[in-house]
Amino acid sequence: MISIIIMLCVTAYGIYYAINPKPSLRRRFGDREIPAGALRTARIFGVIIAVLGAAVSVYMIVRMMSGNG
Repeated sequence: MISIIIMLCVTAYGIYYAINPKPSLRRRFGDREIPAGALRTARIFGVIIAVLGAAVSVYMIVRMMSGNG
């Protein structure tokens, strides 16, 4: 059950990161301007994290409901 909650949190973070990656990138780039390519790449990875987190969450929930987990 804890692993499902963790995966749901990973999914939520992926969604947040896909929508607003600037705070994380601001820490990396500091006072410099964030390149458009870095922003686009961060959004793509946020979507990937969200999709994979959701897929693993669904898999775990289905496995738990079927009694095999």
